[in-house]
Amino acid sequence: MISETTVLGINFTKKTYWHIVVTGVSAIANFVGNQLLVPYFGAKGAAISTGLSYVLFFTLRTLIAEKLYPIGFNLKKIYTGVLLISTVAFFGTFSKGYLPVVLSFVGILFVLFLYRKELAIVKDLVSKIRR
Repeated sequence: MISETTVLGINFTKKTYWHIVVTGVSAIANFVGNQLLVPYFGAKGAAISTGLSYVLFFTLRTLIAEKLYPIGFNLKKIYTGVLLISTVAFFGTFSKGYLPVVLSFVGILFVLFLYRKELAIVKDLVSKIRR
């Protein structure tokens, strides 16, 4: 969903050929990632490759769109959240026992803290609707 918002600069400037470039680069990255990871990790390798390719897809779309039509998105929170959730997913995939469960709860709490201002806005909107 965020990618659909950050890509609007490409659409506004009507330089939609960038969609083909971004999709092609992401597909090639996914293909290479699958070739490297699937033999060692099977379906987990395919999932890692696909996830990394989507982050590349988001990044390319956002950077190109921002260059064509500067809006000034603050991407620090987004990338912090992506890194955190990816780390939790990595440990959840390759660890056993209670560590993945504990990290999942810590990850959720950290993301909620990261987006606390946005959550407060949503809370206010919901309470206005309920009145």
